[in-house]
Amino acid sequence: MARKKEPEEHGGESWLMSYCDMITLLVTFFLMMMTFSTKEQGDVSELGIGLLKGRGGIWPSRMGSSYNEELDRAVAEQMSRDLDGLIEETSGSVALQSGLDGLIVHFDVECSFAPDSIEVPPKLREDLLKLAALLVPYDHIAVVEGSTDSEFRPSSRYPSAQSISVARACAAAAVMLEVPALQAGRVQIAAFGTERPRASNDTELGRRSNRGVDVRVLAMSRSLQARSEAVIAPSPVRNR
Repeated sequence: MARKKEPEEHGGESWLMSYCDMITLLVTFFLMMMTFSTKEQGDVSELGIGLLKGRGGIWPSRMGSSYNEELDRAVAEQMSRDLDGLIEETSGSVALQSGLDGLIVHFDVECSFAPDSIEVPPKLREDLLKLAALLVPYDHIAVVEGSTDSEFRPSSRYPSAQSISVARACAAAAVMLEVPALQAGRVQIAAFGTERPRASNDTELGRRSNRGVDVRVLAMSRSLQARSEAVIAPSPVRNR
């Protein structure tokens, strides 16, 4: 007697489920792509400018914003070329690092502060004046960031690593503002104490490198800067 054929474990339509799953994944992928590519107000917009050494380049940093900003690529490219020239003019004592909010100007160990000192070294003064003169034609804000090394010891004058970092940032900012055409409102300060070391504090060279300042050049469009200045501008005094 012939045996009856055993029923198959899987139905003949199992391929249909896999096909539907694949279509669902494809639709989801294309919806995500459309969402990230939108440029309408209130969605993702291009705000950041990266000024990369040697490329005259701009890379868009995407972040949520309620503004729809237009980037002036010609200005950014000219600024990157000027910064390239600054690197050559300073014989490599200045270096650039791109960041999400613009770029960071680093200075080498010859520009570092002496231990427990806020006196601006001659080489740093020279480089800061050149950087300040370069920034004059542009609208970008420069934030001078001070820091110190792990060997810092509190004193009556500087009771914390933060306080000496602030003092170094102020001293460097004052040098930049010696360039008359650079508006005071475009130079700001920040201090990080020992929180953001450039190098390891295990060596003398590393500690010396950490006793310095960086200048962060913020990527801010002219229209956004104008709105920011309007918000913080003092109200006019009315005559009674």
